[in-house]
Amino acid sequence: MEVVYKEKCFHGALDRMEGTFQQNIMEVVAKNGKKFRFRNYSTPTFITALLEEGKEYSQEFLNEIVIKEEGKKTLSYNARNIDYKTVKGMRIKIIFDKANALYNGIRCEIMNELKEQHPKKEQKPEPKKLEKLVLSKEEEDKILEEATGLFDTGAVVTCLYKGDAEEFIKTFSKIDKLKKKELLSIIFNCGYENKEVIEWLNKNEQDLLREVGLE
Repeated sequence: MEVVYKEKCFHGALDRMEGTFQQNIMEVVAKNGKKFRFRNYSTPTFITALLEEGKEYSQEFLNEIVIKEEGKKTLSYNARNIDYKTVKGMRIKIIFDKANALYNGIRCEIMNELKEQHPKKEQKPEPKKLEKLVLSKEEEDKILEEATGLFDTGAVVTCLYKGDAEEFIKTFSKIDKLKKKELLSIIFNCGYENKEVIEWLNKNEQDLLREVGLE
C-alpha cells in the first residue's frame, strides 16, 4: 500500500471551499490498485504541532472521501450528506466510519514513526466515540457489508484488529471462510497481538486456526 500524506494544505482550484483555510489530505493506493483520497478541512490537527507540544495523537473525522477503481465509476462522499433520518444518509455515515478508521490508523503509524525524535508526555484521554447508528439489523448488516467492500484492504483489517476488538469480531463473523483465512494471515503477520481477539478466535474458530496454521 502506498500513502502520501500532506498537512496544512490550501484548498486546490477544484476543491470546494469549506471549513478552514488549511486542510489535511491523504492519498492511498491499495495493492489491488484502488485509490482513496481523504480530506479533512473542518477541524484539522497537525502531527508536527502535536509532537512539538508533546501531545498524544488527536483523532480526526474526514469531510470528503473519493474512491477510484479502474473500470468502475468514481465514488465521492461528503460528510455534510450524513443524515440519521434516511437510509442513504446512514449508509454514508457507515462509509465514513470505515474511512475514518483507515485514515486515523495510518496517521497513528506516521506519528509513531516520528515520535522517536520527541520526548514522551503524559497521555490524555481519547475523544468520545461517535454516536451509534439506529438501524434495523438487516439494514445495518447490508450497509456494513457494502462499506467493508469499499475499504477492503489489509490496512483496515489491521486498524480494527489493533484498535477495536469488538468491531473486528463483528466484521469477521459476517464474512465467508475464504475471506476469514485471508484476514487471519494478515493479522498473524502484523506483529501485534490483540489478546481479546485471539481469545475469541481460540474459542470460536479453532478449526479455521488449524487450517491457516497448516498452510
